[in-house]
Amino acid sequence: MKIIALLRQSVSQPVTPSIPACIVPDSALVLPGRPVFVPDLGEGWQGQPVIALRVGRLGRDIAPAFASRYVNAVTVALWLRLADIPADLSAGLLCGMDSSLAPGAWIPVADLGDAPVHVTTPAADIEVDIEAEIISAVAAVSRYMTLKMGDIILASGAGGAVDLVAGTRVTASIDSREVLSVKIL
Repeated sequence: MKIIALLRQSVSQPVTPSIPACIVPDSALVLPGRPVFVPDLGEGWQGQPVIALRVGRLGRDIAPAFASRYVNAVTVALWLRLADIPADLSAGLLCGMDSSLAPGAWIPVADLGDAPVHVTTPAADIEVDIEAEIISAVAAVSRYMTLKMGDIILASGAGGAVDLVAGTRVTASIDSREVLSVKIL
């Protein structure tokens, strides 16, 4: 399983061949029900809510017309980020830091219908066209690598980042269904 992060700030930013991306190791995943610990590397840690797509079948160089067949579930994940990266830390290595990605509960794409969904995070309420996110993300990523069952694509930011304060809880929902509830320690 691999996690591919498209480093888009919002769903309004188009996916282009020049969009920055990184591969996040599976050791970055926080297990369900576990808290997220604020790292002691640097100051000003934030949690970036992101739209996450779970791949449900094998494919390579997938045409946009068929991309929706390759994603079986969607959620909102919380990805730890530093607002300002000190000179002595590597942005590339922080992208894959252990225990830095807390995915929410997965909702089958079939349960969402064709209309855009309403995503609520602590920093924003946005409308997301899940079908468009799937088409653009899957077509772009599969051009360069084979997608396998269980792979996760972090398609885009879902609103602004949230300051991580010990003792608080970060939640997110899709169409009024809470998918993410993570305690910050």
